[in-house]
Amino acid sequence: MLVIVLWVLFRVPIYYSLIMNAAAFIVGFAIQGLTLLGLSLSGTPLELVAGTPILAASVQLLSAAIVFAISRTIYIKHWGYDYVPASHRANVTITGTNAILLVVVVSSLVIAAGAGLILRGNYKDYAIVASVIFLLTIPLFLHYSIRKDKEDAK
Repeated sequence: MLVIVLWVLFRVPIYYSLIMNAAAFIVGFAIQGLTLLGLSLSGTPLELVAGTPILAASVQLLSAAIVFAISRTIYIKHWGYDYVPASHRANVTITGTNAILLVVVVSSLVIAAGAGLILRGNYKDYAIVASVIFLLTIPLFLHYSIRKDKEDAK
C-alpha cells in the first residue's frame, strides 16, 4: 500500500517507490532490532518488553526517535540521493546498478521471510536473525545507492 501511496502522491516511478519503501522497512526493522538488543544487553529481557504495554510503546517511540534523528541528520548534511527521477513517467531501465539495488532489497526480504518460516514460533531468535540480515543489507544498499548516484551524476 505504501508503494502505491508514494508512487501516486509524490509521483515517483513505481520502481523507485518499491526500492525506497523496502529500504525504509529494512532500516526500520534493523533499528528496532538494535534497540531491543540494547535493552537486552542492559538486562531487560524481551519477554518483559513484550508483556508490558507501556514498555513496548516506549521501545516503539525510542525506535521512531532514532529514525527521525537519522532522517534529520541526512537532511541537514545533504546526504540524500539524487538518482530518483522527479517525474513518475521517467523511463526506468532495470539494468546495471538498478538491477543490483532491486536484487539486494528483494533478496534480503526473501531471506528474512525464509528465516521467519524456519524459526516459526520462536520470535526472539527470528528478531535477532532478521535484524542481522537487515544490518548486513544496509551497507550493501548504501554502497550501490552511492554508486548509482555517481553514475547518474555523469
